[in-house]
Amino acid sequence: MATKEATTRTGAEATPMRWKIGVIAVLAVNAALAYTLWTGDNGIIHYRDMRHKQQTLENRISAVQQENRRLSREIRLLQENSRYLAYTLRAEGRYVHPDEVLYVFPRQAPDREDAHGQ
Repeated sequence: MATKEATTRTGAEATPMRWKIGVIAVLAVNAALAYTLWTGDNGIIHYRDMRHKQQTLENRISAVQQENRRLSREIRLLQENSRYLAYTLRAEGRYVHPDEVLYVFPRQAPDREDAHGQ
């Protein structure tokens, strides 16, 4: 009779043990899935990095498009407006008319005494 009680007790205790093992297994699977969700190749961290890169690239594209529009306007002005062309050549290219004299002053470096506050 002692063996019958031991078998019954073991069977009754086995059910909660199976539940504990099942719960632990489910928790382990959930932990693995959560880890993959956060750190995997297509995880949340990777997604945030890619979103940041996308925003940076969109900002660069916008800046380049703005610069492109500015340069296109300047090209159109240079092609169509002879006064603007003459102004640009004189201002940036240091061209002068035959009866003009161009003075170019060298850039002065700050004095050492001024740079040190003396």
